[in-house]
Amino acid sequence: MTPVYYVVTPSPRLKEYLEGNEAERQILLAPALFNRDMPRKIPPFWSKKPIAESKDVKLAFLAMVIERTENRTALRQKVEEIIGVPPYKIATFDHWWELHEIRGIVTLSEESLTSDIEPDTLKLFDKTGDPAFDHWLDEIIKTKEQRP
Repeated sequence: MTPVYYVVTPSPRLKEYLEGNEAERQILLAPALFNRDMPRKIPPFWSKKPIAESKDVKLAFLAMVIERTENRTALRQKVEEIIGVPPYKIATFDHWWELHEIRGIVTLSEESLTSDIEPDTLKLFDKTGDPAFDHWLDEIIKTKEQRP
């Protein structure tokens, strides 16, 4: 299995449409990340399934916003304007958002730095000039060098 990520971003059309609607922008323009494990070789009949699912999940989230928000709020009205009325359509998603598929992401974290990378490798980096960061990196190197 291979991890595959789908990133939903607002289209330029949506950004322009929401100009000046700050409260609505926070929810409607927020990027979303979906992930799933995929077989290394995807059967042809299955290739569009995860894409459609990711789009449906975004629309379902917005439908939930409508359900949980009072009738007359600006947010609810704007979401209803954008996604329309049920049944919700993937074409609506395609009109307002973009979906980008990303495969083969390597996840890096502070834990990678503190556990996987050798002190000699960490010493190859120049000081940043940020005393807090430089001290933090020095402490990691010192701790790693003191291990038996």
